[in-house]
Amino acid sequence: EAVTGIKSDALTLRHRQMRELLRREIRGLLDVSQALPGIIPVKLPMLMAALALSRYEIYWVFTHMSLKNSRTKLSFAAPFLPDLMYHCHKLSETILENKDLVTAYYTQQLQLDI
Repeated sequence: EAVTGIKSDALTLRHRQMRELLRREIRGLLDVSQALPGIIPVKLPMLMAALALSRYEIYWVFTHMSLKNSRTKLSFAAPFLPDLMYHCHKLSETILENKDLVTAYYTQQLQLDI
């Protein structure tokens, strides 16, 4: 049982580090996309991948927080989860605000392929 606890702690730490990394990266992507909206269409696959990874980590936290034998629910998610959720929301909004740029870019790219 002690080995299981050590593995669980290591896994929890790895997810926490991933949330911290994603928070920093999403924040950087948000800053760049707000300063230079023209970069959104070109970097859209990367933006979507970062949002997908973030969504997975957020789901992971809430799934494991709901377990009855979760020892430390507050430290489990804190301090990066609220910031990560906020920045993901803002990045999604920024992408949607510039969907005309995305549409124009990919329309042009598809016409070049034909």
